[in-house]
Amino acid sequence: FDLLVCTSMKFIPEKSQTTYSSSNAGMAMISYTHSTVKYYSFRIEMQFMQFLEIDSHIDHQAFLYVKGVKKGKPIFLSTIIERIHNNVEAAKELIIRFSIPKSYQKKVSPISDLLFAVRINGETKDKTVFPFNDKGEQRYMGTIADLGTFSPIFGLNQTEKIKIGNLEELKQAKTWQ
Repeated sequence: FDLLVCTSMKFIPEKSQTTYSSSNAGMAMISYTHSTVKYYSFRIEMQFMQFLEIDSHIDHQAFLYVKGVKKGKPIFLSTIIERIHNNVEAAKELIIRFSIPKSYQKKVSPISDLLFAVRINGETKDKTVFPFNDKGEQRYMGTIADLGTFSPIFGLNQTEKIKIGNLEELKQAKTWQ
């Protein structure tokens, strides 16, 4: 039922760093160049399939996995999001800006991941929340975005499917297998 409202988040890099390096291979000393890209700031777009009161408080949680979600431990990122689009007539769309704090940017590598989780706490009369609580427990819609890549051959934008769960569930590697 929850996924009928929002199924994915689109991450569009706004600030990144590209590093080029070259190396020689084989007896013929063939030289080739490769690049790595690290992402530090994203525009995140969420499309909702039905009207949702997004003029509400947006609770977000972000965790950095320096060695990737499968090998790393989550590091909580204390960040502020900026809502850059909140058109009442287009209440099915939420666009926000998220940045990795400067103190953590040095830790980002081509294998790093970001867990970004969002919960909408309604500030209307009926106090609608999304995702809905389960047995009194707050749940979030979250996804994993790559913070780096060795060679962005498929483009830089990432559209990632979301999963719904409490924060402890979302932080576990087995959730994303």
